[in-house]
Amino acid sequence: MNTPSQSFTIAALASALTLAIVFVLIYANSANLAAAALGTGATGILTVLTIGLLDLRRTRGHQ
Repeated sequence: MNTPSQSFTIAALASALTLAIVFVLIYANSANLAAAALGTGATGILTVLTIGLLDLRRTRGHQ
């Protein structure tokens, strides 16, 4: 069970990793793959942030 701060840390790491992959793909001149990776990364980050916010609301509700 992740605390909200752990969820945000995971999201930050995922975004950094995604950006690194995107820059490598752009450097390799694969614009379509870069766009696909960026879209996938953004979706994953939004999912993690949503889960983190819902978890935060749930834990605050129980206190």
